[in-house]
Amino acid sequence: SLVAALSAAFALCTAMNHPALAQKAYDSGASDTEIKIGNIMPYSGPASSYGVIGKTEAAFFRMINDQGGINGRKIELKVLDDFYEPDATARNTKTLIEDTKVFALFGYVGTPTSLAALKIANPAGVPFFAPYSGASALREPFARNVFHVRASYNDETAAIVQQIHTTGLKRIAVIYNDDAYGKSGLDGVQRALASPAGQGVTLAAQATVARNTSDVQGALGTVLAQKPDAIVVISAYQTVAALVKGAQAQGYGGQFYN
Repeated sequence: SLVAALSAAFALCTAMNHPALAQKAYDSGASDTEIKIGNIMPYSGPASSYGVIGKTEAAFFRMINDQGGINGRKIELKVLDDFYEPDATARNTKTLIEDTKVFALFGYVGTPTSLAALKIANPAGVPFFAPYSGASALREPFARNVFHVRASYNDETAAIVQQIHTTGLKRIAVIYNDDAYGKSGLDGVQRALASPAGQGVTLAAQATVARNTSDVQGALGTVLAQKPDAIVVISAYQTVAALVKGAQAQGYGGQFYN
């Protein structure tokens, strides 16, 4: 799991500072007794369902602490809400780094939010661990303080297009967020269609939706008019649910990929 990997990474990072191994010289947010970790994700607002992930991670950290922590250090998790809005992410990230002085940032959700955080974390050299995003913009150019544990959107969309090709479907549509997340996913689909795995599959239509919206009728009208065999959606839960319900209400019987 992400939190298990994070715990292992922190154990490795702090082992060099263990009293039995080295002199005591810690980075900001680490001491003999604790490691401060910052977490920002949407705990409220339209994307609040992602907050369940953060609550699960917090429970895992409590278990680690109950078992003695990492090399005797307890994990102090500092949690802030960004409502899945990049401006709030940036403000909160600055607070965690400059005021709370965390050792690392962990488990951010989303591409535009993570990109906003990296503009602050990278110059500060603060570790940024396991963003819940597959965007290439978070991976290129390489940053030594950023650690990914999930597949990229290019990998995910390549697998989706491969599956569509394997099942014999020919015409697809893409509905995507009009933000960095959606555009990164669309780029992944287009790359996959241009590869050997995408031969015979064509992009019949595409349309955008606003982030965190349930107003999807315009996008649905655009893509359903082209009668796609499958619709690839690059958006969050609330919007995806609205798209599926709206399409079914109009009699669409094709497949959805997200």
